[in-house]
Amino acid sequence: MQKVVRRLLWVVGTLVACGLLIVLCLWLALRHVPAGYRRLVTAEPTEAKQASDEMVRRILALRNALARPGKWQSCFSQEHLNGWFAVDMLQNHPGALPAGWSDPRVQIGPEGIVGYCRWKSGIVDCVVSIHCEISLLEPNLLALRIRRLRAGALPVPLIKAIDRISQLASQRQIRLEWSQADNAPVALIRLDFRHPETGRQVQVESLQIQEDAICLAGHTK
Repeated sequence: MQKVVRRLLWVVGTLVACGLLIVLCLWLALRHVPAGYRRLVTAEPTEAKQASDEMVRRILALRNALARPGKWQSCFSQEHLNGWFAVDMLQNHPGALPAGWSDPRVQIGPEGIVGYCRWKSGIVDCVVSIHCEISLLEPNLLALRIRRLRAGALPVPLIKAIDRISQLASQRQIRLEWSQADNAPVALIRLDFRHPETGRQVQVESLQIQEDAICLAGHTK
């Protein structure tokens, strides 16, 4: 009888230990901070401020160009975008992100774009990353192909990204449809818009992903 009890206790103890080990591994995987994100959030404050100022200058220049009839083009580098996230967004747009989200960063390369953002909810504090590819199928038709979504090092079902993107598009009255390419979801976003001040029709005709920058070109009617 004692032997049976000891064996039962050993089995229960082993199962509990295995369960705790699995929980620990999942927790460590959730808390994992991608190396790319660590590099992006440790930029020097002076460099981030300079990049942010340049991003603001380029945004204003593009806004002015869109107001006039004719062709326009503009490029935004990874450094400009991340500087803006670190400085101007925090200072002048504190409500840009939903509650619980902070410190967004972006990594741009020929293979695609990786977006990072820290998420805190209760005891959970992790870096969410989304790897996607962006292209322009035709003028004013943007295609966003989602390759993977992770919380820390843990894969997250892509349906989570689909639901969130659809919700944001609906809130901002953006025309969005979903398609599939190579078993990956693709968001088709119609960029049909007018300049807020002049009312002129703006058309995006080119989108290029370079080594560390996004370049846009088009014309205003």
